Amino acid sequence: MNRRNITLAVVGLLVVGLVVALVVRASAGPPPGRLLVAGDVRVNSRTVVAPTITTPTVDFSVGIPSSATPTAKAPAQPTRSSQPVVSGRLTSVKVVVGDHVTQGQVIAQLDTKLLDLGVKQAKANAARSRANTAMLADTLDTLNDALDKIPSARATAFSTAYGMIDAAIGKAKGTLVQQHAAAVAGKPQLEAGIAQLKAGIAQTEAAIAGLKTQIASLPPNDPQIPALKAKLAGAEQALAGMQKQLATLEKTLAGINTFLKQWPTILKTLATQTAAAKAKAGAAINTAIDSAVSKIHDAKTKVKNAKSVLKIISDSSQIGIDLAVAKRAQATILAPVSGVVTYAVPSGSIAIVGAPIVRIQVDGPALIDTYLTPEQLQSVRLGAPADITYDSAPGKVLHGTVAIIGTTALYPPTSFATDVVHMTRTIRVTIRLNSGDSPPQGTPVDISIHTN
Repeated sequence: MNRRNITLAVVGLLVVGLVVALVVRASAGPPPGRLLVAGDVRVNSRTVVAPTITTPTVDFSVGIPSSATPTAKAPAQPTRSSQPVVSGRLTSVKVVVGDHVTQGQVIAQLDTKLLDLGVKQAKANAARSRANTAMLADTLDTLNDALDKIPSARATAFSTAYGMIDAAIGKAKGTLVQQHAAAVAGKPQLEAGIAQLKAGIAQTEAAIAGLKTQIASLPPNDPQIPALKAKLAGAEQALAGMQKQLATLEKTLAGINTFLKQWPTILKTLATQTAAAKAKAGAAINTAIDSAVSKIHDAKTKVKNAKSVLKIISDSSQIGIDLAVAKRAQATILAPVSGVVTYAVPSGSIAIVGAPIVRIQVDGPALIDTYLTPEQLQSVRLGAPADITYDSAPGKVLHGTVAIIGTTALYPPTSFATDVVHMTRTIRVTIRLNSGDSPPQGTPVDISIHTN
């Protein structure tokens, strides 16, 4: 028999022995007080992906960031998703595979140039809102001060207008008073002058009558006649002048009498005119001031409304700052758990939204999941010991306890190797290993659960 045939015979015997052992094991059943089931080592790792960060768009017309809101003047753009595709450039990745990290540790940093501008813009907007609110508050104070000064301004306007009216009418009245005093004082003198003038006229008329009688008594050729006629003519001329002067004086006296008779009416008219002028001036002042007050109240209402709106905007501007700061904080990527780094992208990479940056195997005892039928579950309790073996470590036995028994019936995953038909509803049971030594995550294992 050659070597090849011997090798084939040995292999055949080994296969037969293995089959016999499997048959014997299957027919023998589980050891007393044990439930033999299959399980998988739970994959307990966390993948840190690139965040979705909406960065502000730089407005080159003013050199500061602005929201990327399209305007009517902007050219039509193809419809696209509002979610960013790229998170940014990783300026640094602070871990490598094999590093141990603790929860909250900085593991990577995205570029923050635009995000920093966004924070500055939000703070500038908040400062501007506060300044505008303060400006409106000052305007409101100014309007209130103006309203407070209205009574004083009204009184001043009335005083000024009434003073001007009193001054103007008082001046006219003063002139009339002087005229009245002059008329009262001059009337006796004028009456005396008229009486004297009348006496003179009577004497002149008598003299003229005497001259005429004398001339008539002389012969026509008497040499005295020319001289007498000349004297008569002078007397007649003097009489005419005196009569004319008398008419003027009598007319003046009549005017004085009329003036003095009307004097009470004149004073009453002056008082009436003064009251009318003051009433007209007061009405004009009230109309002007009331119109100004109405405009001030309208302005005050508008300022109050604007101030209320700006106050809301100012208060909400802090939200904008918080959002900008939160976006900036997203660029600093922290370890969500403590554990060992199993994957990390290099620094300088462009981070795509949702793409892995770092993967961390979580610290803590290994967890093993299995799926039991209701019949199997009857003999299992929380805290029951369990022994775990797996093919890649022949002869090695790990120990653990039943930590979790599920409450919801579900179908075993199709990827889970089990003798249970996958269309059978089962309960997931989780076993926690006692020691830090554990199989690789995702490894299929054999589980022996103590049922005593």
